[in-house]
Amino acid sequence: MKTWQKLRQFLATDFGVCLTIVIAWQCALTLIGWVVAGGPPLAHMTSWDGGWYLTVIRDWYHTSAPSAVFYPLFPVLVSAVHLASFGVLSLNASGFIINSLALWLGLVALVKIAPYFVVKRHQYLPVLFILAAPAAFFMHLFYTEAVFFCISAWAYLFALQRRWWAAGAMLALLTACRLPAILVIALCMLEYLRAHDWSIRRALNKNTYAFLLAPAGFIAYGAYLTAIRGDFFAMFSAYHGDTDWGYQVFNPNIFLTITRAAYQSLRAILGRRGFDNDLVVNNTIPLLALTLLTAAALYATIKLRRRFLPLGIAGLLSVAMFTLNSNVVSAHRYILPCLVIYLVGAYLYESHRKAHPYIIAGVCLSFLVQILLYISLLQGQFAG
Repeated sequence: MKTWQKLRQFLATDFGVCLTIVIAWQCALTLIGWVVAGGPPLAHMTSWDGGWYLTVIRDWYHTSAPSAVFYPLFPVLVSAVHLASFGVLSLNASGFIINSLALWLGLVALVKIAPYFVVKRHQYLPVLFILAAPAAFFMHLFYTEAVFFCISAWAYLFALQRRWWAAGAMLALLTACRLPAILVIALCMLEYLRAHDWSIRRALNKNTYAFLLAPAGFIAYGAYLTAIRGDFFAMFSAYHGDTDWGYQVFNPNIFLTITRAAYQSLRAILGRRGFDNDLVVNNTIPLLALTLLTAAALYATIKLRRRFLPLGIAGLLSVAMFTLNSNVVSAHRYILPCLVIYLVGAYLYESHRKAHPYIIAGVCLSFLVQILLYISLLQGQFAG
């Protein structure tokens, strides 16, 4: 009886509620994946980039030059679970466990972040918003999205709690996960400045050294690549050695990139070309996601300011970074950990009752797009 009472008490906590949500969400996506893709229950997890992470785990960057594009933290965590099970758990199952744990802890952090921006009764709204995002299913697949979201959320939570060394440790892990860690570092540093009333002079104290931890993960990865490849920056040069990424060409004129993508979607709307999978996935959906991120970031920066200002500035920096490579491909996946969207959304829901129908309709539509994209990926189509 005591055990049951303790379980009920745990399930009523933020950790328990988030665990229940994650279990239900993962079971649903696993069932859809199994039914649509066929084969073993978790076989669908390793399509597209998931195959590259398997390559990393199998050769650890020794023989596959392009694999250096994929940072090592996720493969290391998956390998650790696989080895801890003495090989009983497959790599797919190990990835499923890592993603489930990461998503669970990431949602807990998001729930604890929310009361800094909205009243406590609305603290689960950001959870609903992120799980409804069109690209949320990538946190289920053999991708690094769940791990990146988890560490990002905890880094920012520690920054809000003024636990700078804990935030620095999270950032060190994050730079071994993906290059957009730069944006989370910027967010935490902006929050650090806000904590010191935007005074650089006051901000220069012993806690500043915590941010020196941030590049540790990237440096460790670069050192490893130097040892086996003789190239510290192989994670960048790999883009030029494989035709799969030939479309990734650095171009600081992000307005031209966005305009070109918008033009292609406009042509389809006017009937001058069809709305095929390539256009919808590589242009239209990413553009809509970038528009939402821009709107949320501008609203946070100009209208809300104060505690929302670091989120708003980081959101605008994200828009710029995700469009620097002459395309908007996968932008809807990249913006997944951009917390400004979910926190501004929760604030609007809390503050403007008239906005409720529009927000609810937007969430439902986003869920529908997510399911369609997920099924498309399961059928072999590129989805971001």
